Amino acid sequence: MDDHVFPPSLDYLASIRVNVPNPVPERFWKMFPGYNEENRRYNYGGMFAREDGRWKMFINAFKTLKTDEVESIVDYINSYYTKIGLGKVVKHDTNALIRDISEISNASINKLASIPGLVMYPVISLGRDELIIVFEFVEEVLDLVTKLILDYVNLAPLPAEVIRLEKLESIDIPSFRLAVERKEINPSMVQVIRTTWTLSEEELQINSNGIFQNTMNFRMKYVASDTNSLIARVHNSDIRFNGKYEVYRSNRNGKIVQFNFESTWFHDFYYDIVRSIMGPIDYWGYSDGSGHLDNYFVIRKEDQIEFLKALGKYWSDEKRKTHNNRIMEILPLTDIVPEPPE
Repeated sequence: MDDHVFPPSLDYLASIRVNVPNPVPERFWKMFPGYNEENRRYNYGGMFAREDGRWKMFINAFKTLKTDEVESIVDYINSYYTKIGLGKVVKHDTNALIRDISEISNASINKLASIPGLVMYPVISLGRDELIIVFEFVEEVLDLVTKLILDYVNLAPLPAEVIRLEKLESIDIPSFRLAVERKEINPSMVQVIRTTWTLSEEELQINSNGIFQNTMNFRMKYVASDTNSLIARVHNSDIRFNGKYEVYRSNRNGKIVQFNFESTWFHDFYYDIVRSIMGPIDYWGYSDGSGHLDNYFVIRKEDQIEFLKALGKYWSDEKRKTHNNRIMEILPLTDIVPEPPE
């Protein structure tokens, strides 16, 4: 639809598959909406985020099971993973699973996520025996990304392969939609919730170092409790920002810019929303430069109730009492962006 704005597409999209043994008993596989009876395969989303410097995965796919069933799954996984040195998972109060992967790959993931001009997609794909991660980056860092990919594939504790490393210049759909396809997640399971946020003139000048004075579509560089970076396509000629930023490319379609700033926004988003859902959620936004923001939250349809509760908590924080927030649309992903080409 013409009135929707999408996150900035960069130059390259990379998708990597890691072969991760999944010891979950087969009787639980069939509960996943994406389960394929014929080839006994499924792919569903998990959340990939950094909390206090440690990379973690949040998996809420088992939340509808009884607590003792979830505990049984945890026991199955841990009895297997401990033997092969893959660490442990723990059960959250919500029946979600938390897997801390810091001991296995914290250094390599941190190196990748810290590359300027690179976006780590927070939603990963978990399948029967695989994990798929996707990231996107500007051409200026291709050499550095290439080196890290080679290091990771050669040194990863589990077999890893590059599914695709593709240039995006000839693709006429938003790159985030292509990322859903690359992760082999069924788009019919995905929902988009669009909200608006209106800032006063005073807030526009000071909120997040004045970043919203720019006309831009943007997304978080990666999701974390302590992240402080956005990557945006800025459409105004002069960047308005009281902080550090770097411009990677400038043309008639705008500038690709990485902004680094201090804000409680990231911390609150992480603990009020990500930590409430404990599962896959992606986010991007659009600022018109005059105090109006559109926010797009991408979730699993099954997580809508938990998301709306978390969003209400986030909006009710005292520091946001002057904000004018509205829910504008709740739509299937396929309603706002077409299927990618074969």
